[in-house]
Amino acid sequence: MIERASPDWGEMIEALPDQVDWLRLTTEISTGNEKSFAFFYDRYFGRLFRYILVMTGGDEQTTRDLLQTTMLKAARYLKPISEETILWSWLTQLAKTAFIDHLRSRKRAPEFVPLELVNAPLQERDSLSDVDTVLETALQEAIKILPTDEQDLLKSTYFDRLSQKEIAASMGSTPKAVESKLGRIRQKLRKMLRRSLSHE
Repeated sequence: MIERASPDWGEMIEALPDQVDWLRLTTEISTGNEKSFAFFYDRYFGRLFRYILVMTGGDEQTTRDLLQTTMLKAARYLKPISEETILWSWLTQLAKTAFIDHLRSRKRAPEFVPLELVNAPLQERDSLSDVDTVLETALQEAIKILPTDEQDLLKSTYFDRLSQKEIAASMGSTPKAVESKLGRIRQKLRKMLRRSLSHE
């Protein structure tokens, strides 16, 4: 019997949703296939990071912590899912739950995501999707307003996932200067997001 070769997920990161066999992918992840999880992680890292970044009001460290928690839970509890929209809805639910747990541990109330939305049943995907769209759109629109150099720095950091040392070398600067500039950009984004979301 000839075994069917496993797909090269690394070449499919940019594949359109309808080009990915989601049932096969999630089934392989649920059985502990590391290559399949690596594909899943790379595909959703940026999108989920941006999603959580909005919820935390631009707090990068908390965002990274919550992203790690969400991915660990996904690796542990993911079941076979046949549609990408359902998978994304489930991932955002995990992220929201992690966010609420984080806030409760600090005895704070959520700033952007109401508790009733986080605790809503998965059947209410339409309303959750609307909230998700508002959050992502708010961040995208805020980034568009930034100067080109600040947009480029965000892209290098969060999309290309370059280290501050690598970015500094390409800019002829220092890691400390890059970190300082990122801090100013994050503060600016926080104010823009609060202003935007307060009108939703």
